[in-house]
Amino acid sequence: MKSLIPIKTRICVLLILLCSSCPDTPSLLLGHEAIASGGAVLAPSSMADPGPAPSTSMVFNAGRIWNGTFVRHVFLVENTGSEDLEIRDVIEGEGVRVAGFTRKIPALEKGEVVLEVSTRRLKGDIKKTARVFFARPQRPALDLIITGVVATGVELAPDNAVRFKTDQGKALSWHFKVTSPRKKDFMISRIEPSTPYLESQYRLLEKGRDKGQGNTFDLEIRLSPDTPAGKFKGMVKVKTDIAGSYPGEAFFTGEVLGPVMVRPVHIKFAGQEDGSFSPARISFSNRKGDPFKVTGVEADTPGIQWKETSLKQGRVHRLDLSWKGSPAGKLQNGKLVVLTDIADQKQIEVPYVVFPFMDCMGAAKAAVHP
Repeated sequence: MKSLIPIKTRICVLLILLCSSCPDTPSLLLGHEAIASGGAVLAPSSMADPGPAPSTSMVFNAGRIWNGTFVRHVFLVENTGSEDLEIRDVIEGEGVRVAGFTRKIPALEKGEVVLEVSTRRLKGDIKKTARVFFARPQRPALDLIITGVVATGVELAPDNAVRFKTDQGKALSWHFKVTSPRKKDFMISRIEPSTPYLESQYRLLEKGRDKGQGNTFDLEIRLSPDTPAGKFKGMVKVKTDIAGSYPGEAFFTGEVLGPVMVRPVHIKFAGQEDGSFSPARISFSNRKGDPFKVTGVEADTPGIQWKETSLKQGRVHRLDLSWKGSPAGKLQNGKLVVLTDIADQKQIEVPYVVFPFMDCMGAAKAAVHP
C-alpha cells in the first residue's frame, strides 16, 4: 500500500530524529544565543557563561569645549563573560587619536580605551568615533564616540575664509569684526601673517563697549600689490591676552592674475594601451595684447620634451609637450616653469600629472618609447 506522507516530509522528520539523538549537538536556538552574546558554542553540559549581550556603542559628551582645548577621555570596556576578552585592534576615525588600550581584559573586569581629540581647527557640533574590534569574531565591534560643541574663544566675522581673484598690482583689503565670547574685556596682543604679502592693522571700536557687549576690534587685512602672479594661499593669526585660548584665524585662498593668461592652467599625460602617453598642449597670451617672448622652459624631470611655437606676431605662444620619461608605474606629479621676458611675470609655473595606463586587472603598464 502506498504511503500518504510525501517523501520530502518523511526526509525532514528523519533528519530531525537523527539530530536529536546525538548528545553532543546543541540545539539551533542555543547556538544562536551563544553567538549573539559573544560566547563560544559549547555542549549544554560545559557551556561557559558569556554574560549579557554587550552594547555596540559608548558615547562621551564633552559638552561645551573652547577651540584649541585638548579632549582626552578614558572609555571603560567591561568583560561580562567568564573568559578573557582580547581587543584585537582599535581603528581611529577622522580627527580622533587612540592613546592606548587594554589588550586583554580578564573575566568580569574592565579594560581601558583612551581617545584624544584636538579641537584646534574645529567649530560647532563634533562627533568623533573610534571602532574597537575583538579577537572573538562573534563579539560585535564597539563604537566609542566623543561628542561636544566647540566654541571659539576669538571670533572673526562675517567669515574667516576668504576666496578671491585679482589682477597683479591691484591692492585688495578685507575687514573683520573681532570679538570673544570667552572674555569680554580681551585685548589683541599681536597679528601674525603667514606671508609678508598680507599686511594688517586694527583698532578698538567703542560702540560695543558702551552697550556692555565687550570689546570689538576692527581688523583690516590688505593684500600687497607686490604679490606675485599665480595661486595664493595664506593665513593670519589673531593672538590675544586670553589665557589658554587658541588664536583667531583667517584664511585666504585665491589667484593673482599676471600679464600672461595660461590655458589650461595644468596639464596631464595619460598612459595609453600601447605603453605610450598622450601629448599635451598649453598656450600663453598677453592680456594687454603686446608681443612677448618665451625665453626658456624648465622641468623638474628630463622626461618632458617640448616645442615652442610663436603665433600672432608673438602675442601668443604655444607649447607642445610629450612625456618621454621613465615608465610611470604610479601617479606622478611635477611642475613646469616657463620663462618670459615680461618684467612683471618673469616665470610661470604650470603643474602637471602623469597617469599610468591601467589594464583590466588594475596593473600599470610600462611605457614603450621608440
